[in-house]
Amino acid sequence: MVIAHGGQNNQAAAEVAARFPKTQFVVTQGAVQGSNLCSYDVLQEESAYLAGVLAALTTKTGVVGHMSGIRVPPGLKGRAAYAAGVRDTDSRVKLLTNFSGDQDDNALSLRIAKAQMAAGADVIFTMLNSGRDGVTQACRDAGTRQIGNVIDWTAVDPQVFVASAWADVGIGAFLAVKDMQQRGAPGPGIRKIGLSDPAAVRLTMGQGVAAAVRERVAKASAAIASGQLKVPEHYEGKEFSA
Repeated sequence: MVIAHGGQNNQAAAEVAARFPKTQFVVTQGAVQGSNLCSYDVLQEESAYLAGVLAALTTKTGVVGHMSGIRVPPGLKGRAAYAAGVRDTDSRVKLLTNFSGDQDDNALSLRIAKAQMAAGADVIFTMLNSGRDGVTQACRDAGTRQIGNVIDWTAVDPQVFVASAWADVGIGAFLAVKDMQQRGAPGPGIRKIGLSDPAAVRLTMGQGVAAAVRERVAKASAAIASGQLKVPEHYEGKEFSA
């Protein structure tokens, strides 16, 4: 079995799997399938939707931010979900959203964060790599709250992070190996892993988050997990530039 981590491997995995039919191929965060090819897709966007719910409920200025770097599918889906969470919770809240083109440039992220704050944002959802540090510095200096992603940033820096859109994308590889061991093959098809599996996807919240907000987040989470609420994958709104 060969595991390729990341949806950027979709095309390559499909081509190679066709050449080696006796080998099982897996793409984590993938969207491809075949007789010897499957995908495990951790739905990061579902926790991003909950981040939008929390942002809309906790903003005091009525303006919230979103910052990312490169326009890759997970980031675009996450932005669309966050925007929907904000809009569905309170349509009066204004969203400032930016893709800077770089996941790791702290000087750039610091500048954009300050620009969003100057435009009124008091909660910013970040989907960045090391460039998150620039936003964190700006938030700390201004007293602005940040929502992180992937890991539990509220445990790392509770002074700045009010919540984090947890998504353990590595669990796809674990499940593929487990399925191979137990059933003799991973998959089949495209296995989607979302809020119905809180070990993989959930919104972590800081101790200061009010009970009423937690209840609204839990309600939205249950609606998504049950299939009652569909999280959109596309955003058609305005972009913020600085």
